[in-house]
Amino acid sequence: MKKFTVALIAVLLSTTFAFSGGLVTNTNQSAAWVRYFSRNATLEIDAVYFNPAGLTKLNDGFHVSLNNQSIFQTWTLNNDFAALNESEFIGDVKAPMFPSVYAAYKTGKLAFSFGFNIIGGGGGAEFSGGIPMVEVVMSQLPTAMAALGAPTGYSYDSYLKGQSAYFGYQAGISYEINDMISVYAGARYVMVNNAYEGYIRNITLTGGAMGDLTTVTLAGYGDQALAGSQAAGAAGDGLQPAIDGGAGTLTFQQMEDLSLLTAAERAQLEGGLLALGSTQAEVDAMDMTTAQTTYYGGRDALSAQSQGLYGASGAIVDQELDTKQTGSGVTPIIGANISLMDGNLNIGLKYEFMTDLNIKNETVADVVLDPVSGASMYPDGKEISADMPALLAGGLTFKPMEALELSAGVEYYFDKGVDWDGREDFIESNMLNANFSAQYALNEKFLVSAGYNYAKTGVTDDYQTDLSFSLSSSSFGFGGAWNIMENLQLNLGYAMVLYQKGEVAGAVYTSTYEKDTKMIAVGVNYSF
Repeated sequence: MKKFTVALIAVLLSTTFAFSGGLVTNTNQSAAWVRYFSRNATLEIDAVYFNPAGLTKLNDGFHVSLNNQSIFQTWTLNNDFAALNESEFIGDVKAPMFPSVYAAYKTGKLAFSFGFNIIGGGGGAEFSGGIPMVEVVMSQLPTAMAALGAPTGYSYDSYLKGQSAYFGYQAGISYEINDMISVYAGARYVMVNNAYEGYIRNITLTGGAMGDLTTVTLAGYGDQALAGSQAAGAAGDGLQPAIDGGAGTLTFQQMEDLSLLTAAERAQLEGGLLALGSTQAEVDAMDMTTAQTTYYGGRDALSAQSQGLYGASGAIVDQELDTKQTGSGVTPIIGANISLMDGNLNIGLKYEFMTDLNIKNETVADVVLDPVSGASMYPDGKEISADMPALLAGGLTFKPMEALELSAGVEYYFDKGVDWDGREDFIESNMLNANFSAQYALNEKFLVSAGYNYAKTGVTDDYQTDLSFSLSSSSFGFGGAWNIMENLQLNLGYAMVLYQKGEVAGAVYTSTYEKDTKMIAVGVNYSF
C-alpha cells in the first residue's frame, strides 16, 4: 500500500502545462495570435516565431515587439469511486505573466532576428485539496487495514502544486532569394525549469475498535506488541532451568507445593499466559513444557503483530515532495515564404526539429518508494528524458480586397517520435491543429479580427492522469489593433479554449477530466 500511494503521488506531479498547441509546445506566442490564430504566414514582426522566412518582407530597419498574456485555466477532475469522501476536485492553473519578445533588423535581402518566449509550460497547477487518484488510494486504507480493529473511515490533508516553464531563446537569418521566395535558418535554445511541491499528511483511520489510528498511534501499538513479545520470550526462557531439572511435567500448583516457585512467581507466570489468551482452566492444567510452548507461541505472534503495526504505521506516514528539474536543448529551425499575386497571397512554412532534452533532478525532499532500499521517485541528480516533439507548421494569407485579410494554418506535432521514458507509448497518433482567421481594417487606424482553432489530440486512455491529460479543443479569439502612429501598433486580444470532456472508464471507477482556458493579451510593435 505504501509503495502504491507514494508512487502515484510522484507520477502525478510530473507534468508540464501547454496552454495552446501541442502536448508540450505553446503556440500562443504573441498578442496578435490571441486575436488572430492563423499567424503561420504573417509578414509582421511576430513572424520571428510564426513565419521567420517572411521577415524579409519587413521594411529596412529595426523592428521590435513586446507582448504579454495573462492566462487562467480551471481543471475539474471527477471520480465516481463509491468509497470516496470527495469525488470532485478543482485545480487552478495561472500564468499572469506570459511574455514574448521579438526583434529583427532588415537590410536589403537579409533579416536578422531574435526571439524570446515561453515555448512550453509557463504556469502552475495548484490543488489545495489534493486530487481524485490520491483520494482513491486513501479510501482503500480502511479495507487494507481491516485487521486493525476494522476501521470504517479515513481523513487526511493533501496539497499538490506543479510549475513548469520552458524558456526559448531563438536567433536566425532570413534571406530573400527573389521577390517570390525567401528562406530561413536558425535555432532555439531551450532552458527548462520545473518545480514540484506536494504532501500527504495527517492520515487517520477512523471508526475502528482501536479508536482513531494515525502513524503515531500505530507505532505506539507496535512498540507495545514488541515489548509483549520480548516479555513472552523471556518468560519462556525462564522456565528452561525447571524443565532441564526434570520439572517439565509439573503443573504450576505442583511447582508451588514443591517450593520450586513462589506464590508471586506463579501468579506472574500465570498472568502472562492469561494475557496471551489462555483461560484459567487451561493454565491450571498446563505443565511447564506446555507453558513454555505457549509463551514461545505468544512471542512469535506478538512479534508478527508488532511488525504488522509498524508496517501499517509506515503505510500512512507523512510524505513530502520538494524538487526542481533543470535542463536544456537546441531546436534547429528552417522555413520558407512564398509570395504570390503581387503580395495578396502569401504562404509560410516552418519546420522545427525535435529538441533532445534531458532534465536533471535537484531534490530537497523526496517521495520514498522503498524504505528498505531507500529508493525514491526523484533521486537527486537523476536525469529524465523530456524531448520536445518536432513541429511542421504552414499557413496562407489571402487579401481579396485591400481592407480584408483571410488566413488559414495548420500545425502538426510529431509526438510519437519523442523519448518520454516510455510515456510516448500511450500516443496513438500525432497531434494536429487547424485554424481559420479573418481581419478587417475599419480605417487606417483600427483593425478588428477573429479566429477559430481546432486541436485534435492523439493520446490513449492510458496517457491520461489527474495532473497530465490531453483533450481535443475548440478555441475562439477576437480583438483588434490600433495603429497609433505609422511605426507604432498596439494589439489587444481575448481568447477562450473550450475542451471536450475526457472520460476514462476503469474496472472499478470512471475518471472524468474537464478544462477551460481564458487568455487576455496586449502587445506593442515598434519600428525604427
